[in-house]
Amino acid sequence: MSLAALLGSSTDNSYLTVIEADGYAAQSPADLAWKTETEEIKKEQALVTATYWLDTLTYIGTKCDPKQPLKWPRSGVVCGDFNYGCSDFPKEIERCTFTVANTLLSDPGYINGGIP
Repeated sequence: MSLAALLGSSTDNSYLTVIEADGYAAQSPADLAWKTETEEIKKEQALVTATYWLDTLTYIGTKCDPKQPLKWPRSGVVCGDFNYGCSDFPKEIERCTFTVANTLLSDPGYINGGIP
């Protein structure tokens, strides 16, 4: 598997890189599955699966490029006092990607009803 998290490229398949996800894990005092997983490929698979799951959701605004494979980055997204444009990326999407990926490492059937 090849992880691509460049946001806006034609090969994107994740909203986070493993290094970025490692940063989220390092900030948590919790005993996370992410911290104990030693196989990078499993981390990549969890990030890609989490991203694909997040892309099943409906978001306001429009894709910045209709040809981009993922739903983010987007334009015309207003959340509170912030107006997201094509060069912005919500930290909430990053955190959610990490949270779902971490959960998938501890429970591979999390998304599909318990079927690994």
